[in-house]
Amino acid sequence: MAMYLLLRIEDDNDAAALVSLLHNGGSVPIATPNGDTVEIDIIARALYKCPTKFCDCQPGGKKQERGFTRSKKYAWWVHADCGKPTKLWASGEHFFYSLGKNLLPVSAEAPEWRGEGVHGHNWDPETKQWIHHETGEVWNPGKALADLRTKYGFQ
Repeated sequence: MAMYLLLRIEDDNDAAALVSLLHNGGSVPIATPNGDTVEIDIIARALYKCPTKFCDCQPGGKKQERGFTRSKKYAWWVHADCGKPTKLWASGEHFFYSLGKNLLPVSAEAPEWRGEGVHGHNWDPETKQWIHHETGEVWNPGKALADLRTKYGFQ
């Protein structure tokens, strides 16, 4: 059975170089934990642009009248007036759902929600609480909602 692996590469040139490597050679040397090197055949199936500039329009303000539309260049959902995506949309949480269940455990490097439990948290079976994977704090639903409202400008 095959798997998809979704990577985030911060530099456009690095991403293009990786795609070029995969299209030309089709395999990538990988070092194993015991020091051996194996060749893994990889097919590049998709390349997406990651947003870096976001909508700064005030929620419910004058510039929020027209809603959202798809951008022509990257097909992002963007604010119709300023042409930029929101930070919430650009966080990328939504596109993981369309691919099915993420088989990697939640971690600081891969914090995307897995479809169950509490986003960004791991279940601690001993204390029977959700623990944030980066801060180690116990999940507090009221605080989490207040933090999200602040983060996305809905105060």
